[in-house]
Amino acid sequence: MFVTNVLLFLLLNSINDDSNVSVNGDGQYYYPCEHGMPCATTRISNIRDGLEDWEMFRRIKNKTQVLALIRSVVRGASDWTTDPHAIEMTRRAALELLVRQQQQQQPPSLY
Repeated sequence: MFVTNVLLFLLLNSINDDSNVSVNGDGQYYYPCEHGMPCATTRISNIRDGLEDWEMFRRIKNKTQVLALIRSVVRGASDWTTDPHAIEMTRRAALELLVRQQQQQQPPSLY
């Protein structure tokens, strides 16, 4: 997790134009913590969660099941749940599908 945060910090700082002035942290993904190390904002944590979700859903081969899971929390471009429990349950269900899929793909053990 720490390495991911540092890499994102370096990437985002190399993209940002230092001539722009930010107000009240607007648009900032990291801020300095103790000893000058970067600390992640809630915004970058949410972006990371979204990328992890996307990767997990992408790996599930049964797209009908993927769509059903996504539609349980996202009903449209401007209509989605804000219930963290529902989102976490959807993530767990997706992970269970992925684990089951991987178990079916593994050859039986000879031992």
